[in-house]
Amino acid sequence: MTRRRQPGAASLLWVSLAAFTVAFLGTSALGLGPDEPAHYTKAAAAARGDLLGTRVTAADVRREYPLARPVDDTRAERTRARLTARSGVYAGRYFSLPPDVAVGGLFPCFAQQRSVSAACQGAPPAARDPERVYSYVGGYPPVPYLVAGAGTLVPGSRAEKWFGARLIGAAVALALLAVAVALAAGGRRPAWRIAGVAVAVVPTAVFLLAVVNASAWEIAGGLVVAAAVVRLGRDPDPTAREWAGIAVGAVALSVARPLGPFWLVPFAVLLVARIGPARVRALWRSGRAPKVTTGVVALAAGSTLVWVRATDANLPVLGDRIPEAFRLAVSDLWLVVLQIPAIFGWNDTPVAVPWSWIYGLGLVALVTVALVFASARERWTLVLAIAGTLAAAIFIAAIPFEMYRQRYAMQARYVLPFAVVIPLLVGDLLARAADRAPRSRAADGPWYPSGTLLPALLIAGMTVLQLVGWWTNAVRNAAGFGGFAFWGGEWSPRFGWIPWVLVATVGVGCGLGAAVAVARSDPDAVSVRTPVPDRPGADATPGV
Repeated sequence: MTRRRQPGAASLLWVSLAAFTVAFLGTSALGLGPDEPAHYTKAAAAARGDLLGTRVTAADVRREYPLARPVDDTRAERTRARLTARSGVYAGRYFSLPPDVAVGGLFPCFAQQRSVSAACQGAPPAARDPERVYSYVGGYPPVPYLVAGAGTLVPGSRAEKWFGARLIGAAVALALLAVAVALAAGGRRPAWRIAGVAVAVVPTAVFLLAVVNASAWEIAGGLVVAAAVVRLGRDPDPTAREWAGIAVGAVALSVARPLGPFWLVPFAVLLVARIGPARVRALWRSGRAPKVTTGVVALAAGSTLVWVRATDANLPVLGDRIPEAFRLAVSDLWLVVLQIPAIFGWNDTPVAVPWSWIYGLGLVALVTVALVFASARERWTLVLAIAGTLAAAIFIAAIPFEMYRQRYAMQARYVLPFAVVIPLLVGDLLARAADRAPRSRAADGPWYPSGTLLPALLIAGMTVLQLVGWWTNAVRNAAGFGGFAFWGGEWSPRFGWIPWVLVATVGVGCGLGAAVAVARSDPDAVSVRTPVPDRPGADATPGV
């Protein structure tokens, strides 16, 4: 039995993604993240011991939240505003903060105004009444906010406290990303699995890891759980360290947002489909680690459900609106799909449309190839993952977005915690298919799927997309959306542009380095503790 490791490709990929996260963090104006002022307020209050705040009324929501006010006197618009105000009661809270911490304004001047540069705001404005700072995510589960809020305890201005919250949140998210990479990138022929990670961690996700919001934990935790599904299907004997990583990721997913615990259900269904009920039972009986992991995750998920119930941070379903809401959600599904690769700001700054099409068509091609060469069980698992992602997107778009007639659309970030499993599964299935290829054909040419140049090309392509995404966001901050060069723009980030450009350059270099490492690696390499089976061409997990 021999064991070899992929020569640094997985580590280089993680460094690349971490560098792009830091570059996004530094070149995104404070408040540029979706709903970031509301999340910052919640985090600052949580770090100072105020987890609940003061409950608001529908009248408070209408006064504080512009989208809860009718824009005209038509009956439809009055109904929409009334429903929006009603929905805002469930998570809206007032918090009392020190004057040097409290930030005023829910929506920065550049929110949903992508032609306006970040120069319109300057420093974060002071709150009019620090004793009553409104946050429409005030009822969300507190754990991510306690962690990010620790960054607001640093001395200095509001901007420095906000920057500190971003740093703490990004550090935790990147640690979870490291766990996901370690879980997903092992096994025989890790080149395809590493490429799957590169395709899964889209620029949209990297941007969200860099700003203050609960989606960062949800997406990073979803990546860990998705990688665990791949890992448990590859090797029936995870180490204690791997079980600990799975537990940490699943807990992060469970406590991130009110929807977090519900993602565990489709992931569990996917695992059963992936390895079969018999293997699940064997895994459960394999020792103490799976039982402890399940118990810890169940407690975390239960705590979120109890919190949501106790604080009423949930939305009642309006039965008479269900048919219309789901019809509208289905009709807008294509918008969500287009947003997944790279959307920034307040869902208002996408990369150029051709890049989204390139990513989308490329992923469709990979899925098609994986379906052609996969076994029956593998094919069924991938189809189930795709169907689950689409069903989740439709459900979330209908409740609460369409059901409560919000004046903004469904956002791709809400389905990313589960959607990331699709590229990870594709990478795993292509690695298995390549391993089953006859050795006489596998030796012919580096471009054959069992070679390494195709996954290397994917990693390099995703590195280019990360750079395009970062550049698009930087330009939007400096001079407004639609330009290309940001030098001499109206806005400049903390410490100027040069340090962040250098960080982004590190991201490009390490991403391309990961591609080169994959291209030059042994196609038959085995990494991350996966035993080499005696039968040539077999995976480490026979019969799956």
